[in-house]
Amino acid sequence: MINITLTYSLPIFTIETKKFVQKKKKLKEIFKDYPESRQNKSFYTNKLHTDIKLINNFSNIMKEELEVICDKLQKPLSVYDVWSVSYKKGDYAGPHNHDKNDGSKGYSAVLYLDFKKGSPLTTFIQPWNNPSKKDKISFASAYPHPAKEGSISIFPREISHFTRPNKLSFKKRIISFDME
Repeated sequence: MINITLTYSLPIFTIETKKFVQKKKKLKEIFKDYPESRQNKSFYTNKLHTDIKLINNFSNIMKEELEVICDKLQKPLSVYDVWSVSYKKGDYAGPHNHDKNDGSKGYSAVLYLDFKKGSPLTTFIQPWNNPSKKDKISFASAYPHPAKEGSISIFPREISHFTRPNKLSFKKRIISFDME
């Protein structure tokens, strides 16, 4: 009898926001000009209403963390999109990725702005190709990535992920951003 063990890793890492309490106040202040609205009856976001001013303000506040990300990945990156998402009780985000389908590579990140124990985590999907059918996904594994308020999860933007429904009365809020 042969035992086969499949192991895999997802290229995801987490950093902590330095001086998070001060930066959280600044981030909430700049996002006041970008109110969230209900999307798809499943969450609130301002994704379609952000602009270069918000990107620049965000990048200035998060400069130290962006430098850490670039050092960790050993490549220069710049933020090209940033938005916030809020999840009230029952809200969720279905499976999606941030890939632009243009062949360019980049990274996405999630900053947990308002988050407490029991809030739903970002769950990443690891697809497994069916070896008998080229490029056909036969099954997938879901990996909820650990997080806490102030942490930032960074991952290749083509990785699919989702957020399970929020079971708490507490409103979870994240800031997502894409880099290339």
